[in-house]
Amino acid sequence: MSASRYLSDNSNPESPGDPLNGSFNSTMDRFLAAAISYATVLGSGAYGVVFKGELPNGTLVAVKVLTNAHDKRMKEQFMAEVSSIGRTHHINLVRLYGFCFDPTTRALVYEYMENGSLDKFLLGDQMAIDGHKMHEIAVGTAKGIAYLHEECEQQIVHYDIKPGNILLDQNLRPKIADFGLAKLCNRESSQIPMTGFRGTHGYAAPEMSKPYPVTYRCDVYSFGMVLFDIMERRINHDMDLKSQCRGYHSAHGTFYRMTGCWRWFAGFLRVKERRR
Repeated sequence: MSASRYLSDNSNPESPGDPLNGSFNSTMDRFLAAAISYATVLGSGAYGVVFKGELPNGTLVAVKVLTNAHDKRMKEQFMAEVSSIGRTHHINLVRLYGFCFDPTTRALVYEYMENGSLDKFLLGDQMAIDGHKMHEIAVGTAKGIAYLHEECEQQIVHYDIKPGNILLDQNLRPKIADFGLAKLCNRESSQIPMTGFRGTHGYAAPEMSKPYPVTYRCDVYSFGMVLFDIMERRINHDMDLKSQCRGYHSAHGTFYRMTGCWRWFAGFLRVKERRR
């Protein structure tokens, strides 16, 4: 098999070093044998399967192995993920350690997030998270989005902000993941042409389904929907369409939820101010 290729020049300069550190600059067989434990599947979907793995130095990783390696759309999403998150480093973005671009296999190696995704907590599948910690998760997610939009050399629009793409580490610190739909943008160009629907129904901004250019504000809209989820402890896309129209997406429902979100944030800000 051909040699695998890995990111090495985007590691955190303040960290002890890149966990890959060139260890897998070899064949796909050696890469899979060293990085993946097939006994532990973290998740799966139309994109492929995510395995829990361990590098030779003991670092735990999540390895996303994409199916349909020759599919044009899958290849585009793979390249979008590598080109976008490979340029970033922020405490609220999941870290990409490396990738394999093999003729038969596409694989991405990420830092392992012990507590999985936020949606599991909102659905009640995991332990309950108190309001103060939920507030910290919301603020951390906002910081990650702000970094993508304002602090990267090239602006990055994620296009799919939702609880399932917000991962939590062992300290419940949020990190935005899944950049398969992301776009790199020049700051001078405020609008991005759309060739088809992107994102997840229930979180995607209304303009995402229209044949019009969009801006980074579509991520802000999606984040607002995530705030509704956090405040109400439920998942928007699990609701049926009629419920969405009566609730989240109606002007009347949105007004009351926006008011509730503001009170929620303001309440925590007042508590923090009193503690100082």
